[in-house]
Amino acid sequence: MTNGHILDDTHSSERAHTDSAAQMRRSSCCITFYSNIDPMPTESSLQTSLLLAAPQRLPELRLFRRNVVVAQHGDRQTRAGLKGQADLYGYVRGGTVIELELKGHRTAVSPEQKAWAAWCAEWGVPFLLLRARGGESAEETVERWLGEIEAVVRAPRS
Repeated sequence: MTNGHILDDTHSSERAHTDSAAQMRRSSCCITFYSNIDPMPTESSLQTSLLLAAPQRLPELRLFRRNVVVAQHGDRQTRAGLKGQADLYGYVRGGTVIELELKGHRTAVSPEQKAWAAWCAEWGVPFLLLRARGGESAEETVERWLGEIEAVVRAPRS
């Protein structure tokens, strides 16, 4: 993402499980799917892996997890963050901020997340929608994401 453009690596033609890749076994109590493809990692596990791998690959970038919560304290309510804000945010040495929204290969982007991406574009804040791809290992996903982040972080600044 540069100058307010959103990068989305979604490839709708890719699917994690096809009829040829998955076999179905029926039993009296349930239906179980078997596949030669490793189960897809969760968004949470991918986020943890990315947070651990980023400092080695991109030492000029510091990533942070954003928690968007509402806590009730008796009759008082406390909010942290805005609904729709990106999962991660980071600071690049020199002051650039980057926003990263992580998605599984089948997870939809909410209207609030789209609004946050639009706000980032309007304000010139780099925003990346990083989506896992079906059939991709956690290591492959994180490595691809690091490459996409690196392209933004190391892009010439205007």
